[in-house]
Amino acid sequence: LEFRRVLFRSESGGWVERPLADLDGLAVELFSGIGNPGAFEATARGLGAVVEAHRAFGDHHVFTAAELAGLGESVPALTTAKDAARLLASEAPAPANLLVLDVEMEVAEGRSELEALLDTLAESDAARRRSAIHEGLHG
Repeated sequence: LEFRRVLFRSESGGWVERPLADLDGLAVELFSGIGNPGAFEATARGLGAVVEAHRAFGDHHVFTAAELAGLGESVPALTTAKDAARLLASEAPAPANLLVLDVEMEVAEGRSELEALLDTLAESDAARRRSAIHEGLHG
């Protein structure tokens, strides 16, 4: 699985896709509301970001303006795509200098083996019920 891109929020409020290499040596302040904030921090560091601080909240956290105060003022604020989506849907203002680590996963090796393993999984009860309903509609 690979990380593919980082999104930079432009002044117009849109997004500019940049290569991950742009994080290398860049000082950032992380903020996250995910189940494993340590993994996010390790990923950011692994991509070369210089993490100055990390405001870590619980999983599925709804950010408030007070919690995000000052973010992005001295260094860019970096978050996950999951957290950015929740933030932008909330009433809290997004940091002015917001970066989003967007993960696009692709199986780089072992794709055929993974697909073969997935094919061996039993069909779920819900899938069987949906299939039966679909067959009944076309019966």
